[in-house]
Amino acid sequence: MKKVSILYNQSAGGGDHNPEELINRFSGQGTSVELAYTDESDWKKSLNNSPDLIVVAGGDGTVHQVVLEIVKGGVDIPTLVLPLGTANNISIALGDLKKQAGKGPKEFIMFDAGRISGLGEPKYFFESMGFGVFPKYIRTIKDEKNKEEIKRNVSEIIRLFLKVVDDYSPGKTVIKVDGVKLKGKFLLVQLFNIKLIGPNLNLAPRSVPDDGYFDLGLIPSKRKAEFKEYLSRLSAQKALPEELENFFIRLKCKKVELKSKDSNLHIDDSLVDYSGEKINIKMIPARIKFLQE
Repeated sequence: MKKVSILYNQSAGGGDHNPEELINRFSGQGTSVELAYTDESDWKKSLNNSPDLIVVAGGDGTVHQVVLEIVKGGVDIPTLVLPLGTANNISIALGDLKKQAGKGPKEFIMFDAGRISGLGEPKYFFESMGFGVFPKYIRTIKDEKNKEEIKRNVSEIIRLFLKVVDDYSPGKTVIKVDGVKLKGKFLLVQLFNIKLIGPNLNLAPRSVPDDGYFDLGLIPSKRKAEFKEYLSRLSAQKALPEELENFFIRLKCKKVELKSKDSNLHIDDSLVDYSGEKINIKMIPARIKFLQE
């Protein structure tokens, strides 16, 4: 009998969905379906029951939560994402890969991951990690009373992001990549695994999660005016992703060493306490096996 484990975030995207419909969708002859709520403490037990398929029903945070356990536990089980969140960046990335010309039909999409050492026990990311204005934006929006409304309004997202950029004073960051040392003050130091960040901001248009490389993106502090201009144009829906090349420094890489005086650090959608440690990031190619619908 085929076993399907559905890991469900009942509050994702405002919570307007039905768990019974999820169960009925995968139930059938010869199939056993188990549903677990990811806001309950025992949801990880579903991964230990050797399912044939894991279904993640939620937003990006839920996908991070589940996939992190898959990677840490050395599990190799096909995973299907049912996007129920607000941004759904990972689902969009999977959709882009599915549509890419020349790849041909595939049952699975292999998805890269990043492994971080130097911050205690190893940490992992699947979308992006880095220093600067983006983690500061995450911290700022968490403090907003109407944060859920802001997340659904592009103009409000850009307005808040612009304010963060305008007020930001970065610390010096030292970067070692491919035998080259870069140092300076950067508004943004970001390792991208996919093109989108946070609320569907496309800051890495050429980044794909199945090529075995990160996209290292840097915005020097002296380029603040150009970055603000781009964000303003983005708010007015007049900006094109290729305009980023006017002020963005980009490098493809597999290993990176970072050390910064900037305390604002994020890993995917989580903020991390950081006090200047040297951290090393390594690419783990094709670590997650996503099932195509």
